[in-house]
Amino acid sequence: MGLPTLLIYTISATVCLTLGILLLSVHCPLTNGSFRQIKRFQAYEAFLDFFIDIMSIACFIYGTNMFYLNDFIVPFIFYWQVILESLVLLRLMHSYAINKKIISIISIPVLLIFVFHVSVYLSQYGKDALSIDNYVKYLSTPISAYLRITLNVIIGLVMSYCFYCFIKSSINFRKELNGIYSGEKVLNGNKLFYIVYAFIIFFGFAAVDTLTDSPVYDFCFMIANNIVYTFCVVCIINSETIYSETALVEQYKSMALVKMGEEDSLEDSLPIEEKRDEDNLISLISAWERDKRKPYLRDDISIVSVANEIGIVPRQLSWYLNSVKKMNFNIWINRFKVDEVKRLIESDKGLAIKDITYKVGFSSPERLSKIFKIITGMTATEYKNKIAEEMTTKMNDKKDF
Repeated sequence: MGLPTLLIYTISATVCLTLGILLLSVHCPLTNGSFRQIKRFQAYEAFLDFFIDIMSIACFIYGTNMFYLNDFIVPFIFYWQVILESLVLLRLMHSYAINKKIISIISIPVLLIFVFHVSVYLSQYGKDALSIDNYVKYLSTPISAYLRITLNVIIGLVMSYCFYCFIKSSINFRKELNGIYSGEKVLNGNKLFYIVYAFIIFFGFAAVDTLTDSPVYDFCFMIANNIVYTFCVVCIINSETIYSETALVEQYKSMALVKMGEEDSLEDSLPIEEKRDEDNLISLISAWERDKRKPYLRDDISIVSVANEIGIVPRQLSWYLNSVKKMNFNIWINRFKVDEVKRLIESDKGLAIKDITYKVGFSSPERLSKIFKIITGMTATEYKNKIAEEMTTKMNDKKDF
């Protein structure tokens, strides 16, 4: 390992230590202990990276090939980094797909391999166990190679399971966002996916780096590692507002599961006694839809706030939307907004799209056009031009007549 690589590992150690301290010291005024826990898990993961960098630097100073660390020590630490990062990413999506019980179960094989690895080494070298040369010799033994392969297989299986949890939780989170919120909060909540996907890519490269002995790849990875990792950590620190805004996903899910079994669907299930009042329920919701004040044009509404206004519970409104309307909450609200956009365009041809945007509760003209196109198949500007052309055609027909 040359001086450039030593410099890169020194910078990496400094960056990881700084980010870890920063994560633990930044105050979280908007959230309770849940977001602080996310930052704490991320800080621990950064400190583990710092520990790996320090060991690599120590190998350079001692004159030992640092890639010997990849035989067992780095994979063992990497396993715990995977667990910590999985907790961070799942908690950002308000998911508890991996909890303490699951971690305890999947960690037993790894801990047993670690204990066996250390026990065999101590039994062979005893008082000379602190010698790095002796440990390097031990790594070349068949039993050490077998334990290394077994450990890597287990890590691969755990990473596959975590990836499965990410995919499942991200699908559920996106569904819950659209089922509970409307407008800007849905858009902001989707930004959390960028952090999740960035870390998944990052850990994919890290896994390859753990398994390779290529100095060139390791050097390139360390440079990319520091850039991507710093970016991701800064994004996590700045995601507190989005996390707090989407906290209703977790609260609503917990509230719903108290009312019904976990095997039931949050949208499609409704107690029998409440189904008997189905006509009354539909009547109440229809009255809210026809309200002259047009409460659906607000941007800060959720399924909970709308249910409270109507005088029903959220799961009743969720059941109505999914079973009767066959759509989620976000689409339901956006359809009202799009209808209002159409009405304003048709009633006042001189009204600019920008002016309409804020009248109907959209955060930007771009957001309005995107939603408008999803629902109607054309942008608001295209619809406005179409209406203008139709009016011109009608006027010309009248003149000809």
